[in-house]
Amino acid sequence: MSIDMYLSESRTQADSVATRCDSRVKGYESLQKAISDFYFNSQGLSGKTYDSAKEYFMSVLYPLAQGGVLLSEATKEAIKRFPEEYTARVDTCDWKESELIESLTQIDQQIRNLYDIRLNIEYYPMPDLIKTILLYANEEQIQLYQDMNRAFSEKLDRLREFNASSPDIFSEIDALESSIKQGLAQVKSSWNESSGTFMMPQDLSWAKSISNVKNAKIIAIYREQYGFDDETIELLLKTQKGIPPQK
Repeated sequence: MSIDMYLSESRTQADSVATRCDSRVKGYESLQKAISDFYFNSQGLSGKTYDSAKEYFMSVLYPLAQGGVLLSEATKEAIKRFPEEYTARVDTCDWKESELIESLTQIDQQIRNLYDIRLNIEYYPMPDLIKTILLYANEEQIQLYQDMNRAFSEKLDRLREFNASSPDIFSEIDALESSIKQGLAQVKSSWNESSGTFMMPQDLSWAKSISNVKNAKIIAIYREQYGFDDETIELLLKTQKGIPPQK
């Protein structure tokens, strides 16, 4: 299958996806707020059902909503980055692998034809001046097509290298999707109808993975935008989690 890049379409898609992702982020953030309000502002509600619901909502549903936020943001960023990486590493216009290969084939044939013509010029008797002029023109044409060959070969190599490395642009999306799928699978079997309570999953490693992604983004902001050192960042993260600083 040919590797094809339609730059204008990719940019248009990035704008469309960004709008949808922004809308989804707002929806997930509203869900997080509703969960937080239920957890912190429902002291008057008691009983095993409400108690289990509070723990379950904060430990399972809240991380899932956080994962939705992070996935939407990562998707928006990756779709935007994709054409930017292409223009930086390949070109500022569309290219198709199949067309580049076809062009290279045609150029190679032209070069072979020109070398055949060169042999004919050298073989057939003619005045030296005419022969010199024809050989010079022939050499210039060969050089031109060889330059074209190098240029198209470089484009083809860059296009293939970009295609091979482009999955890295979407690696964070893949990891978040995997974590969210694990969480959603647990949600399906979380309600115990006989006891009227939510059952906490034993394995919440997926929630930890989502939390790590969130923390990594916070750390990057603290470091890049505010210039905080690692010790200050660690203190801020512990404060956010309610962990007292070590004296």
